[in-house]
Amino acid sequence: MALGLMLLVAGVGWGVSALAQMRDGAKILFIILAVLTVEVAAELVIAAWMVTPIHGILHLLSLPLRLLRLRSGRNTPLPKKNITRATAGAFVLVGCAAVAFYGFPVIGWQVTAVIAALALLYLCVGIHGSQGARFDFMAVFWPCAVALGCLALLIFIGGFWP
Repeated sequence: MALGLMLLVAGVGWGVSALAQMRDGAKILFIILAVLTVEVAAELVIAAWMVTPIHGILHLLSLPLRLLRLRSGRNTPLPKKNITRATAGAFVLVGCAAVAFYGFPVIGWQVTAVIAALALLYLCVGIHGSQGARFDFMAVFWPCAVALGCLALLIFIGGFWP
């Protein structure tokens, strides 16, 4: 939980710093915050509308956990997950190719290469897994990637040296 919160804060910090360097970054940040505020307000109104006033606060506090539980997809069969991964990977690869074709106008080639590599990983894992795999490779990949990323960050900031 704490690691996820740290990654969220790091991602938001990276996004805000990237927006600060853009020409219309403040306007884009304001639009993003406005959309998120409207979305959260709508969710809170919908959640409060469906419950009695006695349990309303507890219901609102548990809303993010219930949304995560609904989105986790634990009941989805593995071949269907892999087909979805392959489709998403192919879609993102086409998007990266389009960005590369236009000369990387928004993000640099390094970021595009990392996104394309992850999309290629999803495409390969999805194609291989949809043929009847019994093991979910991506369920192991992401915790290992996060652990290696945290170790690299610790080494980079000088907090840990093996």
